Amino acid sequence: MPHSIRTDRLLLRPATLRDAPAIARAFGDREMAKSTKTWPHPVTVEHARFRIRQWMAASPNEQFGFALVYQGQAIGSLGFAHRYHEVWSVGYGIDRAHWGQGLVTEALKAACLFTFRTKRARKIEADVFQDNPGSQAVALKAGFRCIGDIGPGWSTVLQGDFPRFGYELKREWLRL
Repeated sequence: MPHSIRTDRLLLRPATLRDAPAIARAFGDREMAKSTKTWPHPVTVEHARFRIRQWMAASPNEQFGFALVYQGQAIGSLGFAHRYHEVWSVGYGIDRAHWGQGLVTEALKAACLFTFRTKRARKIEADVFQDNPGSQAVALKAGFRCIGDIGPGWSTVLQGDFPRFGYELKREWLRL
C-alpha cells in the first residue's frame, strides 16, 4: 500500500532500504531504544534493513508504517499494527536531535487521520512505558486519552517487563 502524507514540516512515506542508516541512528540511541518494546540496543544498519524489509513485506491489513522525513532526511519512523476488529496500535520514535520540537505529534496526528480514513479504524491504541514522559506527552498532544495502568510490557533493551500506561484515540476524534 504505497502511501505518503505531507504535513507542515514533514513527509511521511514508506521506508526504503536507503533509510536504514538514519533509522539505525534514531533507534540506536539507548534512551530511545529502551522506550520501545522490540528494538534492541545497539541497532545496526543491518538490523534496520531487516526491519524495513519486514515492513515492506507485511500485509497492509496487518501492519504499515512511515519513515518520518524532515528537511530531506529520515529522522525516525511511525508504524501501525492491527490488533483486533477495528482496533489498531501505533508506535513511534525519532532521532534524539529532534526531540521536543513537536515533530512526532505532528506526524502522529496526520498518520492517525490517515488510519481512521483508510482502515476504517474505530480506535487507535498506544502503550507507553510509565517512565517515558516524552511519549506520554506526544500521545496526549495528539488527542489520545490515557486509560491508566495496563500492566507490564516487555522491553528488549532492558530485558524485563515494566509498567505501562495505555492511551486510546477513538474515531470520534475526527469530528473535533
